[in-house]
Amino acid sequence: TGAKCHPDGFPIVITWVNSNTQEETWMGVYAWNLKKSKEVYNCDKKKVENIILDGVIDSTTIFEGSINWSAFEIRNPKSLVDIDGNKYDGDNPKELSDTDSNSKKVKDYIVRLSEFNNSLKLSNTKETFKDYLNVDMFIDYCLISDVIYNIDGFSKNWIWVTYDGKHWCPTLYDVDSIFGSYWNGCFVVPNSDKFNPSSNKTFGFQTVFADEMKERYKYLRDKKIFDVDNIVKLLQSWLEKIGYDNLKKDLDLYNETPSFRDSKVNSNWRIVGWGDGTEKEYDPEKTYSTNQYCIYKNTIFQAKNTICGEAPLIGTYDKAPNIGGYYNSVKRVANWLKSKIETLDTYYSYNN
Repeated sequence: TGAKCHPDGFPIVITWVNSNTQEETWMGVYAWNLKKSKEVYNCDKKKVENIILDGVIDSTTIFEGSINWSAFEIRNPKSLVDIDGNKYDGDNPKELSDTDSNSKKVKDYIVRLSEFNNSLKLSNTKETFKDYLNVDMFIDYCLISDVIYNIDGFSKNWIWVTYDGKHWCPTLYDVDSIFGSYWNGCFVVPNSDKFNPSSNKTFGFQTVFADEMKERYKYLRDKKIFDVDNIVKLLQSWLEKIGYDNLKKDLDLYNETPSFRDSKVNSNWRIVGWGDGTEKEYDPEKTYSTNQYCIYKNTIFQAKNTICGEAPLIGTYDKAPNIGGYYNSVKRVANWLKSKIETLDTYYSYNN
């Protein structure tokens, strides 16, 4: 059908026209994206087995057996009824009806999914995983998340789909934390090229299906899909659709774009996405040792050297996000990917 199973997009330029004066205002470069619609996910709105879940989908909301129906939206199938007998409202989601026939069927499928983790605790085997997951799709989700460092894609930034009501898989969505860049574009996460997000976020799947993960990784490497040149060409192609002049004009207009500005970070400090749990508010009287953390302006910093009396920032910006920044580029992404794939080649025993 050509359904992509993710909200792909392409670049556009927006010009706002004043309807009274016809004055034009150039608004910059944006991405025009596919909607999270049933067609994009190859689902039939009348088929109760074609279920799309969108929202916070993790152990706190569903996988441990207790379902928080308000934490996610059921985007498909349509014409559902909630527990109060009203039309199901995805903007204000509630538990599904027990009396409406189609709603009860969908509910039963979701309740079955909620038993996933408890089933794994009883039997942490391939058979259990295969009972709940579309394993081949899940392998691909883990691998692509490792390659692009989709660190934020294992709780609320994934969309879960099933086509038979029983076997589920997450699909890529909202990949704003990729190639090492923090979600707000203000810095590159230290050692992001050395960490694989799927290794500790996927119910132990990596361990149970280690051989299958290695085999699939090898296939995608051999086919030059997981390849620096291939990925960089995809990025370069997207940027060329925008064009140099439009990019430059956009960055001139939005001159505080986080991923194309000076960091204003003291050279003896670095911004990090998270610490080790010991970090406290910055104390100008304290001597910080190398690699020690502190919190400054609601952001976690790490000392690069022994330092005292030098605040982590030498300045901030007017527009949010006010802190940090770096100069992203195709070359930066290429260098990061080279290191990342070297890490993954070792992790997945590609060269053995």
